[in-house]
Amino acid sequence: SLLVNHSIPLEERAKVYCACVRPVLLYAVETWALTERLEGLLASCDHRMLRYMSRVRWQDRITNEEVRRRCGVENLEHRLRKMRLRWFGHVKRRDENSILRRAMELEVEGRRPVGRPKKTWSKVEEEDRSITEDRAEDSNSGGDAYHVQPQKWETRDVKRR
Repeated sequence: SLLVNHSIPLEERAKVYCACVRPVLLYAVETWALTERLEGLLASCDHRMLRYMSRVRWQDRITNEEVRRRCGVENLEHRLRKMRLRWFGHVKRRDENSILRRAMELEVEGRRPVGRPKKTWSKVEEEDRSITEDRAEDSNSGGDAYHVQPQKWETRDVKRR
């Protein structure tokens, strides 16, 4: 197969992967209301293919970030966010009477079922916009807009009985 032919440079095989395999994996993903579980499954599949293509086993203790860097492939989470925001822009620019706009702004009447509400596309879009705005502010202060800052954990004193 072309993707595992090691006589071809890894960067070139990664370009083929990004042009042929990833679009199939992510077909119409911008319209999905992705849950963390589903996003994790997509990322896992992506990482497994990149590792297989670059002959890196998990026993080698090389991080997925390093494998992506070697291949020159964009982080899947960032790619998904860009695709969703681009689609949201297309929908928002549509005419008010467009079926896409009406479907997006539709409120379903009646009672919802018991339990946690399903994740909606509009909630995913709101999360994407808030994350992108936060990262854009970070990039204005000298950071990268898609670089994840490590979280600072607060410790609390807990009184034991």
